[in-house]
Amino acid sequence: MWLTQAKPAKDSERSFVKAVAGFGDVDSLFTEWSDEQKAQWEAEHPIEPSDEISDTEALEIITGK
Repeated sequence: MWLTQAKPAKDSERSFVKAVAGFGDVDSLFTEWSDEQKAQWEAEHPIEPSDEISDTEALEIITGK
């Protein structure tokens, strides 16, 4: 299983992680996706070299800050 944002700002900026830690209602911020769901999303949203984001940018997307 993968964790991904429950409501990403842009679906094309969705990120996937195996674990999260932090404060707040983590269950409302993330939803579980299967390997198949993740693979399908990745096939529909190929990463272009200019689309890659840094870890800091990913954290800002996840937290909405």
